[in-house]
Amino acid sequence: MPKVEVEAKFEIPDRPVFDRLLAVERLAGLAVGERTIEKVTDNYLDTPDWMILAAGYACRVRDGEAERVLTLKSVGHVDGAIQQRDEYEAPLDPDAPIWDESRWPAGPGRTLVEKAIADKTMETHLTLRQTRHVCPLLNRDRQVAELSLDEVCFENNDLILELEVELSSTGTAAELEQIARVLEDEWKLTPASLSKLERGLQIRQKTRQGPLSETERKRAKREKTKYVDIRSDDPMSKAGRKTLRLHFERMLSHKAGTRLGEDIEELHDMRVAIRRMRAAFRLFGPYFDPKTIQPYLKGLRQVGRALGPVRDLDVFEEKAQQYLATLPTDQADALDSLLTVWQIERVSAREQMLTFLDSRRFSRFLKRFDRFLSTEGVGALPAVEGFPDQVQTIAPQLIDARYKAVRAYEPLLDSASIELLHALRIDFKRLRYALEFFVPVLGEKSKTVIADIKRMQDHLGDLNDADVAIRLLHDFLARNPRGQEGLVNYLRNREAERDRLVESFPAAWERYTRPKVRHNLTLAMAALG
Repeated sequence: MPKVEVEAKFEIPDRPVFDRLLAVERLAGLAVGERTIEKVTDNYLDTPDWMILAAGYACRVRDGEAERVLTLKSVGHVDGAIQQRDEYEAPLDPDAPIWDESRWPAGPGRTLVEKAIADKTMETHLTLRQTRHVCPLLNRDRQVAELSLDEVCFENNDLILELEVELSSTGTAAELEQIARVLEDEWKLTPASLSKLERGLQIRQKTRQGPLSETERKRAKREKTKYVDIRSDDPMSKAGRKTLRLHFERMLSHKAGTRLGEDIEELHDMRVAIRRMRAAFRLFGPYFDPKTIQPYLKGLRQVGRALGPVRDLDVFEEKAQQYLATLPTDQADALDSLLTVWQIERVSAREQMLTFLDSRRFSRFLKRFDRFLSTEGVGALPAVEGFPDQVQTIAPQLIDARYKAVRAYEPLLDSASIELLHALRIDFKRLRYALEFFVPVLGEKSKTVIADIKRMQDHLGDLNDADVAIRLLHDFLARNPRGQEGLVNYLRNREAERDRLVESFPAAWERYTRPKVRHNLTLAMAALG
């Protein structure tokens, strides 16, 4: 059974407060015992795609002056200062490589790691150095808790100050709660909502200073390289597996940032990767056994549903803030009532999202999907004699079919409803994805066609955003009709935007349907033949 760690964690705002805390002799009615100073180096390990974190644990190897200790801690959403986590600890051989789990002592911690990483190797994702000022908190001779004042130095020399109070086996939850109240009310400390691992990744994400691991360099290169490395003679199943693998790794690269929630683009990029995988299954799915791929389609839908509400609220708020930026300063509070409701809804949606991302179900899905994508040929249907299934034969047919699906709307567009234009946007997206998946084997003109499609997607996407906002505002005003002049003005702004986009759509469509676009598409596909 794991040890259960119960502790309160706080951020310390500056050095003067840190020094005053070092000097206290009593805290929350408890005596501060003899202080010791520990200097440690912490290395956080995981596979390149964070499979241990996906399994719900953070893996740390701590080098102290006298020993090396492996610690595996459960992770999850933190609410307030006090948190409770399962913890596995084991001493390690100081001469053995820290990332070689086969050299670790047998035990539940090693078993959990081996199960999480399967046959993958680990690497060091983050290293930090700490000076820890540690002392017991005593009620007479009984130790209630251990207090640690930590100076934490990250790889780029960023320094943060933290306080941890870990409950001892002879202390009580009520005593820890009293200590936390004193630290919040009297010392005005802020609960630490992020672990040291999350803080380190956040700092690296913001500054991009310090050395990048080889995996990070490769991942950055993949982010810049938008297209999949496929060949014209690849079977469609092989091309599909390559496409899925790229976007699966891209999804994983944004998982940590999505959990942190500091940059809304992390969640957006993770969601885009999921959408592209679903589009890839739609395109390449006929070349796989349906029973084999069905669980992965289902899993991607579940992930998309978990992320969707948070992303939608991010978009709504971003559009509202853009509108507020156009108003005079004395109207800055025009949308306060709406934004307050959205913020409450976002907190709830984000909690549900984190619960899903930290769940065993999601962890199992990642491991199984990774195994499917890493095993060449699994689930692929054999080619039917007389019916070639290479990219060079099939891709032009698929792209042409999606192009014709878009052009099929033409007779209906004179009196098109918003719903019809929304459906057209989805078909544009499917055409764009099909082209992007095959860019490496298409002619250069394919990128020009993609740019034309993206302009239509953006136009129809803005129209959809305006329409959704109008419906939300009507619903909100129906429930909160009084004193909402600012909201009524915003509703009129969204209605005007929707009308402008509807009125300008025929010109955008005319630009897209000019003969040059079809000619460029023909030239792009000719490169395959």
